[in-house]
Amino acid sequence: GLKVRTRAGFIGVPDRERSRELLPVAGPEARSRQILSALYSPFGARDISLQMTSFFFNSPKNEPFVRSLLHIDPSKLSFKDDPQVPGRKTLQMEIVSFLFNEVGAVIDQHGNTFSLSFDETQYKVALIKGMSHTNDFNVKKPGAYQFRTVLRDPETGKLGSAGQFIQVPDLTKKRLTLSGMVITAPPEVIAKTLDETIKNPSAEQAEINPAPDSRRFPRGSAMDYGVVAYNAKLDQSTGKPQLHVQVEIFSNGKVIYQTPGRSAECEGKGEGCDIGGRFSLGGLQPGDYLLHLIVTDPLVKAKYGRTEQWMDFSVR
Repeated sequence: GLKVRTRAGFIGVPDRERSRELLPVAGPEARSRQILSALYSPFGARDISLQMTSFFFNSPKNEPFVRSLLHIDPSKLSFKDDPQVPGRKTLQMEIVSFLFNEVGAVIDQHGNTFSLSFDETQYKVALIKGMSHTNDFNVKKPGAYQFRTVLRDPETGKLGSAGQFIQVPDLTKKRLTLSGMVITAPPEVIAKTLDETIKNPSAEQAEINPAPDSRRFPRGSAMDYGVVAYNAKLDQSTGKPQLHVQVEIFSNGKVIYQTPGRSAECEGKGEGCDIGGRFSLGGLQPGDYLLHLIVTDPLVKAKYGRTEQWMDFSVR
C-alpha cells in the first residue's frame, strides 16, 4: 500500500542574507555551520543549483549500494585564472554527502574538496552544460533511505543542496527486482551535442543535455535505457531467464506510446542480468515525459512475476 513519511517540528522563516553577513566564510567552524544548516534546513540551499538522481544496484559481490549522480550548475562558482598556465581556469569546491535511514538518523557520510582545472573549451562546455559528480554509498540493510548532498564554494561560502529518497529492496526474498533505470543518449548523439555546443554556445544548447544526470534530449534523437534484473528464474531446459519487456511513455499522466512486449535478451545468471534497449524520440514533441519499464517473468507466479521501474526525461 501507500506509505507516507512526514517530519514534525517548528519551521521558522530563514533570514539567509543576514545569517551570511554574520557568519564568516572562512574557517572550519563557519564551514561546518554552513553545511549543517544546508543539510537540515527544510528549504535546502539554493545559491548553487544541484540536481540529484539516485539508483539502486547490487554489486558482483552481492553487496547492495546506491549510486547518486549530481548535476551541478557552475555558473555561480568561483572560477579563477590559473597563474601558472595562461588560458586555463581553476576551481575549488567542497562536496559533503550524508545517508539517512528511515527514522532520520545519519548512518554514513563522507566529503571531499576538489581542485579542478579547465582549458578554454572545457570551461566553455562546463558553463553551458554543467558538471557531473558521482557518489556511491554501500547499504547494508534493505529499507527506505534518504541521500543528501551539500556543495560549498570555499571562496564565497555559497551553497547548494539536493536530496532524494530511495527504497532499497530485500533481494534475499528471491523475488524479481530491478535496479535503478539509467537512460542516456547513444554515443553519437552525445558527441554531436558536444560538438554543436563548442561550435555554437547558446542558451538553446544549454537546454540540451542527454547525460544520465540531466536527461534533456534533443528533439528527433534517440534514447538508450538499461536496468539490471535480479532474481529472475532460470529455465530448466536452457539455463537462462525468460523475461519479457515492455516500455511505455507517459505525458501528463496518460500513456502516449507503448511498445509491444518482447523477450529480453538477457544473458547470465538470474541473480543479475542486464536488460536494455533503444527507441526513437522522433515522434515526441518538446515537453516532459516519464519512461515506464515493465518486466515480467512467466516462469513464476503472476503475483511475484512482475516488476517495474520509472524515470523522468524531457525533449527540448
